[in-house]
Amino acid sequence: LYDKAQQILELYWQVEDFIWSKYPAEIKQQSDSIQTIAGNDSRKEKELLMKLPTQVAITILQNRKIIALMRRQMKLTNPVIERALAQFYGY
Repeated sequence: LYDKAQQILELYWQVEDFIWSKYPAEIKQQSDSIQTIAGNDSRKEKELLMKLPTQVAITILQNRKIIALMRRQMKLTNPVIERALAQFYGY
């Protein structure tokens, strides 16, 4: 059952790789580092983003928003994806 869910969700998880593949890997690494360091602390995340060059910070924020929107759209239009996420990931 879990293997089937992984197959169903493959495109859902690939959205992030697809978006970030258009940019230098360093920007994705910076985004990941910020998320790891800040955790759920939005103030800390904002502080870390402000230390980056403006265009890099904008790119990170735009990419995160696009990824979130694409994934939300996938959930809304595909009940199978929505159920698999709810069952195995609590989304």
